[in-house]
Amino acid sequence: MLRRLSLLLAASALALPATASAATADLDRGFGDRGEVKFLADQTRAVALQPDGKLVLVADHKNAVGRVHRLTRDGKPDPTFGEQGMITLDLPGGTDRLRAVVIQPGGKIVVGGSVNGRSRLWRFDTHGRPDPSFGTDGVVAVTTENTTENLTALTIAPDGKLVAAGETVAGLGDAIVWRRHGHDGSPDATFNNGGKFHFGLDPESLDGATGVAVQADGRILVTGKTDADAFVARLDPVIKFDETFREKGKVRLDVGGTEVGHAIAALPDGKIVVAGQTTVGHNGIVWRMDSTGAPDGTFNGIGVQFIDSAADEVVRAVLPQRDGKLVLVGGTTAGAGGGDSAFYRLTEGGKLDVTFEGDGAIGYDSGAAETLHGAALQEDGNIVGVGTSGGYGIVYRLLGDPHVVTVGVSGPGRVVSDPAGLDCPGRCSAPFDVGTVVRLRASVGANAGFTGWFGAPCTGGECALKVHGPLTVGADFFALPAPPVVVEGGLPPRSGGGPGTPPPDTTAPRITRAWVVGRTINFRLSEAARVTATVKRGKRVITRVSGDGRSLKIRKRLARGRYSVELVAVDAARNRSSRVVLRMRVS
Repeated sequence: MLRRLSLLLAASALALPATASAATADLDRGFGDRGEVKFLADQTRAVALQPDGKLVLVADHKNAVGRVHRLTRDGKPDPTFGEQGMITLDLPGGTDRLRAVVIQPGGKIVVGGSVNGRSRLWRFDTHGRPDPSFGTDGVVAVTTENTTENLTALTIAPDGKLVAAGETVAGLGDAIVWRRHGHDGSPDATFNNGGKFHFGLDPESLDGATGVAVQADGRILVTGKTDADAFVARLDPVIKFDETFREKGKVRLDVGGTEVGHAIAALPDGKIVVAGQTTVGHNGIVWRMDSTGAPDGTFNGIGVQFIDSAADEVVRAVLPQRDGKLVLVGGTTAGAGGGDSAFYRLTEGGKLDVTFEGDGAIGYDSGAAETLHGAALQEDGNIVGVGTSGGYGIVYRLLGDPHVVTVGVSGPGRVVSDPAGLDCPGRCSAPFDVGTVVRLRASVGANAGFTGWFGAPCTGGECALKVHGPLTVGADFFALPAPPVVVEGGLPPRSGGGPGTPPPDTTAPRITRAWVVGRTINFRLSEAARVTATVKRGKRVITRVSGDGRSLKIRKRLARGRYSVELVAVDAARNRSSRVVLRMRVS
C-alpha cells in the first residue's frame, strides 16, 4: 500500500498545510502494474532514460550474473531489446556486479560494473546486441588483471567521454576515477597519462568513490566515503585536484557522526549537491555548496538538510528539477517488513516541499524490506525509482507536478475543457495532472463560424490532448456577415415589384484559382466568402490564417522544407467550398 512518511526536519521546524496537490507524488497507474514493476530474483541497481522515454535498467541476478532490462514508456518489457526485453551478462571469472548505466548520443547503451573485482564496461546497440566497435566484442576491461577494483558510478562528460568512479578493495584503499573515449572505450591518455587516477584525502585514509558528475567546463566531481566522513573532490580535466575548490580540491563533509556521500549532482548555476547518510540521528543528509565548495547559506540557512522519518534513512540518488527543486530517493526503516522505499522533495531553498504529497515525502510498503538505489527524472516531470524489495527488483513511477494548459481564443467564440478548468474567450490557463486527457470544445456564438485549432493536431469542434508537459493551443473563430433585416410580411420588396422571400442560399462558393508567391497565398472566388488557409508539414498543422479579400499572408516563421496549404472558403450562409491543396517550399 502507498503510505505517507511523517517527516521531521532536524535542522529547522516547518509548518505543513493540511492538503497537497491531488496527484503529485502519486503512483502513475498507467505504468507497469498500477505504478510499479517487479523483477523476480533480479536486484535492480541503476536506471537510465532514453530520449524516446524507454527505461534501461541494470540488475544483479541471484545466479551471480548481470541483467540489463529495457521497459517501454508504459512499463512493459520491450520486445525489441535482447530476448523479450532482457539481456544476460555472464563473463568468465565469477560474480557479475552491475552498478551503472548511461545512454550515449545516438542511443548506444553503456553499462558499468565489475566481475570478481575487475571493473568492466559493456556497450550495446539499440537492440541490445554487443557493440563490436567497443573494446573486445563490446566489453572493455577498465582495470588490469592483477588489480582489485570495483566500478560504482558512471557518467558522460560534455565532450562525450565516459567518466567512471569506484574504489580499490584491497591494498591502496583509494578512490578511483577513470576517463575513457566514448567511441571505443579506450583509455584517455590525456587524463593523468593513462586514463586513471587514484586518490585519497589523506595518505593513511581509506577512501571509496560512489558518485561522479562532470560540470559543463569538464571538471570532475566525486563523492564517497573517507574513513568516518563523506567527501567531495573536484578534479580538473587534465588531472590534479582543482585548487580553486575549497581545501585544495578535496573536502571532508562531517556533521559529527559517520557520513557517506552516495550521489552528487552538478547544477546549471555551478552549485553542487551531495546526498547520502549520517549516523547523527541515523538520517539521510543533503549538502549544497557554491561553485567554490563553500556551504551554500541559501540552502536551509546552513547548506545542509537532514531527512528524518522518525526511523533510519538513507538517500542514494538526487535528481535536480528545472525549477531548482531536488528529488531524493532512497529508503527508510519505517514501515512493515523492515523498511520502505522512499521519495522526498526539497524546495530550492532546502526546505521540505509541501506540494509533494503534503509533507515532502512518500514511501511504499510491500511488506518486505525495500530501498531504492537509482532514479531518473522524465521530461514530463514523472519520477522513476529503482531498487530492491526483499529478493526482488522493484521499479516505481510517480507522477510529477501538474502542467499548465493555455488556450488562446481569437474571434467571437469560447473554449471550455473537460475536465473543468478552462472556460474562456480571450486567453486562459489551468493546471492538469500528468497523463490527463483534456478535451477542449469550441463553442461558436451567433453569426459566427469556427476556423479551427492551431498548435495542436486537431480537426473539428473538439480537440483531445494528453498532458505530458506544458501545452499552448489556439482556437480561431470568425464573424459571419449580418443576415438581412426581416420585416413584417417577409423581406422588403424586390426591385422588380411585389413582396417575396428569396429561397435559401445552398450554393457553395468555389475557389476558382489559387497560387502561392513567397509567403502570400492568392486566390479567386466565385462569390464573397471567408477563406481559411491551413499550413501543414506532413500531418502536423503549423499555422492557420483566415480572412476576406483575395490573398492571405503567412506571418508565422516557417523552417526550411516542404509544406502543404489547404484552402477552404465559407460564405455568409455557411456553405463550404471543396478543399483546394497547394504545395509550397521554404528554402
